[in-house]
Amino acid sequence: ALKAATAGTAPAAGIRVVRIQDYTVGAVSSFTTQFPATGNLLIASWDGYSNGTLNCTITIADNIGNTWTSRATAEQAPPIVYDEQLLDTSGAAVIGQNLILTVTLSNSSGGSTMQLLDVVGAAASPFDNAQTATGLDNTNNTWNTVSITPTTTNGLVVVSENQDASTVQSGTGGTTYRFDAPWYPEENGGFNSLIDDRGTGHTYNTTTSAITYAFTLKTGAPGSWAAVAVAYKVVALSKINVPFIVSQAVKRAASY
Repeated sequence: ALKAATAGTAPAAGIRVVRIQDYTVGAVSSFTTQFPATGNLLIASWDGYSNGTLNCTITIADNIGNTWTSRATAEQAPPIVYDEQLLDTSGAAVIGQNLILTVTLSNSSGGSTMQLLDVVGAAASPFDNAQTATGLDNTNNTWNTVSITPTTTNGLVVVSENQDASTVQSGTGGTTYRFDAPWYPEENGGFNSLIDDRGTGHTYNTTTSAITYAFTLKTGAPGSWAAVAVAYKVVALSKINVPFIVSQAVKRAASY
């Protein structure tokens, strides 16, 4: 048994990520997972390995009946082909400790990963805009990927990227950027089982200025790459009534 602490500072009002969960996905056509959610916006960041011939994107359904929408997809050029995709669902119905997701793949070649984000404080219709980018860089260790311009202040922007070579170990994207991809010091490519060497992260945008996301590899240059970013709106501050959660962020991994 654990005792609740009375110390600490309650989070400020506004939109924020309270939980992240990572998955590795093998050669399956679909899988189910439980994702206990407390927020009113859920985001899925998908990285689908397509084995160089077919695309590998996903659709999501759940036991509560939420509608999941794909907001952005981008595909790397061969020889190593990955599809980056961001999906979401929002509204009061998403909340549930017994939320079960069913994820269906368009191509079951294996080697894919998924990251789920549980977000509180989002607007009732939170989607703002989405941007994608692809490219080829055989020179730079740090390189720019997708750019996005939020139309409202104090929102949330989520980014997902993958590349041919090495392992992403850091990223930038505004002064409030958080790098969300797990990695270990000895890792240098080779299909990291947690997040597949890719870069993920989020930014709390305080302005409507353009944000350009850059990533840095452990060694070398990325080669072919693809990236997607989606901006979300915050709920009107007068409508926020979120209880203080002592354990603000929980991160765990699952493999299928």
